[in-house]
Amino acid sequence: MTACLAHRGPDATGAWRDERLALAHRRLAILDLSERGAQPMSLPEKGLVAVYNGEVYNHRDLRRRISPDCPWRSATDTETLLRLFEFEGPEFISLCNGMFALAIYDPAEARLHLYRDRLGIKPLYYTASEGRLAFASELRPLLKLPWVRRGIDSHALSNYILFNYVPHPETIVAGVRQLPPGHRLEYDFATGEFAIRRWWTLPTPPAAITHPTRDRAEAVEELEELLTDAVRARTLSDVPLGCFLSGGIDSSLVAALLQKVSSGPVKTFTIGFREKDFNEADHAREVARHLGTEHHELTATAEDCLPLVEQMPALCDEPFADASFLPTVLLSRLTRDHVTVALSGDGGDELFLGYDRYQWLLTVKSRMQFVPGAVRRKVAAWLANRPNYRHQTIGRGLLYRTHRELYGHVFIGWNAELANQIRGDRYDFNDHPFHALYDDASGTNERSGPSLDARAGYADLRHYLPDDILVKGDRASMSASLEMRVPLLDYRVAEMAMGLPPAWRNAREPKAMLREILFRHVPRELIERPKRGFAVPLRDWFRGPLRDLLHDTLAHDALARDGFLNADVAQRLMAEHDSGSYNRERQLWSMLVFQLWRNQVLV
Repeated sequence: MTACLAHRGPDATGAWRDERLALAHRRLAILDLSERGAQPMSLPEKGLVAVYNGEVYNHRDLRRRISPDCPWRSATDTETLLRLFEFEGPEFISLCNGMFALAIYDPAEARLHLYRDRLGIKPLYYTASEGRLAFASELRPLLKLPWVRRGIDSHALSNYILFNYVPHPETIVAGVRQLPPGHRLEYDFATGEFAIRRWWTLPTPPAAITHPTRDRAEAVEELEELLTDAVRARTLSDVPLGCFLSGGIDSSLVAALLQKVSSGPVKTFTIGFREKDFNEADHAREVARHLGTEHHELTATAEDCLPLVEQMPALCDEPFADASFLPTVLLSRLTRDHVTVALSGDGGDELFLGYDRYQWLLTVKSRMQFVPGAVRRKVAAWLANRPNYRHQTIGRGLLYRTHRELYGHVFIGWNAELANQIRGDRYDFNDHPFHALYDDASGTNERSGPSLDARAGYADLRHYLPDDILVKGDRASMSASLEMRVPLLDYRVAEMAMGLPPAWRNAREPKAMLREILFRHVPRELIERPKRGFAVPLRDWFRGPLRDLLHDTLAHDALARDGFLNADVAQRLMAEHDSGSYNRERQLWSMLVFQLWRNQVLV
C-alpha cells in the first residue's frame, strides 16, 4: 500500500502497529528534516500515534497554547498536532490553519480520529466493511486490500461523465468513499462503528445589501493584510520554496506578496505553449521581470504532453478529465527541479467570482427573463444544435425553469442528455450535486436570497474547487514530489470573502478587490487582458497525434464488452469530431481517460 504512494513521499517510509491498528507513511520532508520528524509519530507517555499529510502553518503559535513544560522532541507540526490533541481533545482541529489529511489514534479510548482540512486541499479516502476500516491519501492503496469492493460505482461514473470528475463523497469505486472537506471521522474499535461529522462550515454569502456598514477602502486594506499574512505563513519551510506564475491575477498577486515578504528574489515558474492561442508565458515573463523574481520557463510541446495521456491513470489515481492536468504536471516537474514547495494562486476565481460563466449567468438571466416561453424554446433549440460548445451551453441554459437549473446547464457546458447517451442510462439532471449546494446558499427562496452569481460561486467552492481544481493541483504536484500551497484558500480569506457585500464581490466586476490590491504591486497594463484558461489543444490532437489512441481505446468491441460506456454513441462522437462538424473534445476526453483507467487499474 505504501509503495503506491512513493511519489507523495520519496524521502522516507515508516510503519507502526499494535493489536488493533497498522499505520504507514511516506515522507516528503519539509520541516525538521532529521529523523525526529519521521512518521508515524507517537507520544510514548500517552500512547497517541499520528500519520499526517499536509502543513499547519500556525503550528508555532499553537505551541504557545500548550504547557511551557511540554517536552518537545522535534520542530515538526506533526508533534504539535499530537500535543494539541493531548491538551485540547478531539475538537482541537478548529485551532489549526493549514491543509491536512490527519489520523490520530488514541489507544486509551480505543478510537481513531480522521480529519480533512476545511476546503479539501488534501485528499482523504476511506473504506469500511464488516467492522474494518482503512484510509489513505489516494484510492489505489485501498484497492490492494482483498476485502474492498472493486466494482464501478454506476452513479459516480454518470457524475464523472457529466462533470469530468467524480464529486465527493463518491469515488469511481463502489467500496471506497472520500471524507468531505471540513469533516472528521471517528472510528470506535470497541463497536467497529464510525461516525462522520462536519467540524467547519463555509459561510453562505449574504443577501443583497444596499448600504454596506463597512468602508470599502478599509476592507481592501484588511484583505491585503490578510493575504500578506497568508502568504507569509506559507513560507514555513526548511527546504527551498518558489511560486507558480501564469501572469494572471491570482498567481501574480501571490507572487507579488511572496516577493514582498521575502529577503531575496523569489523563484517563479511558468509553462508556455508554441500554440499562440494557449500561450501566456510572455505575460508571466513581464510580471516576473517587474517583480524582480528569478524566473524559470518551459515551452511545452505536443511531444511533451502526449506521453502523459497514457500515464493519466497512474498520475490521477482515479478518472479525472480536466485536460489542464497535463501542463500542470509539466509545470510541477519543472518546479521540482529547483524547489520542494511551491505557492499557487488557486481559489481566487471561486472566492472572488472570476469565472466567465458567472457573467454568462447574469447576462442570460437579464436578457431572457422577459422573453415569451415559445420564443425562448425556438432560440434554445437553434443554439443547442450549433457546433460551437458555448452556443450549445447557452441554448440549453435558455430552457431553465429555476436559477439553479440555469447554473447547472452553464457549468456543465454540454447537455445531460448526451451524458445519458454515453452512459446508456437515465441520469436525472436535477439530481446532480450542484442543486443541493446551490440550495444551501439560497435559503428558503432562491429569488430573495444571495445573488445568482454569489450562489453559483458558493456551489463551486463546495464542489468544483475540491473535486477538480484542488485534485488537479494535488495529483500533479505530488506526482513530482512537490508540495503545493494555496494562500488564497486560507480559511480566514474564505470567510472574509463570503461575508463581503454583493456590491464589492460580484461577477460584473470579477475579482475587483484582488485587482485593486494587485495593481499596487504590478502595473495594470501587464495584467488587464481577456481571461484565458490553462488549456491544451485537444480538439486538434484528437484529429492528429491522439487519433489512433482514441479510436483504439474506444473501439466498439471493447466498449460493448465492458458495458460501461455506450459503444454506438462513442463511434458517433468520434465520427462527428473527425469530420469537423462538431467539436466533441470534452466528451471524447472524458471517455478516453475513463477507459484508460479501467484498462490499467481495474483489470
